[in-house]
Amino acid sequence: MAALDLLLALSMVTGGLTPTPAGLAAALGYVHAYRLFRAAREAGASPRDALRTVADALVPLRVRMLMRAEHRNLAGFALWVRRRQDGVPLDGVSLEWMPAASDASADLPTAELSRE
Repeated sequence: MAALDLLLALSMVTGGLTPTPAGLAAALGYVHAYRLFRAAREAGASPRDALRTVADALVPLRVRMLMRAEHRNLAGFALWVRRRQDGVPLDGVSLEWMPAASDASADLPTAELSRE
């Protein structure tokens, strides 16, 4: 409760409005997340592992899976906008999938296929 009292005191000192219930709930959520993070760090976890612990505790699995898929989609879109494949160096040479139209006609068989 000390964090909630501090939040209310800061709000009154700065002349702000009294926080709404949603704002108070969000502040308590941040305090809870920070306590989970700090406890994981004190237990010897790396910052990344501590953040994963907080995410596992606070965010449902389905939401995490949806967010992971959205991030992958956005990364793929960014690669498409940059016209690069993942892992291709900046001086890489792009190769076409199909030959040019004038060259493609030379590769086609001249004999007709019969329908039997």
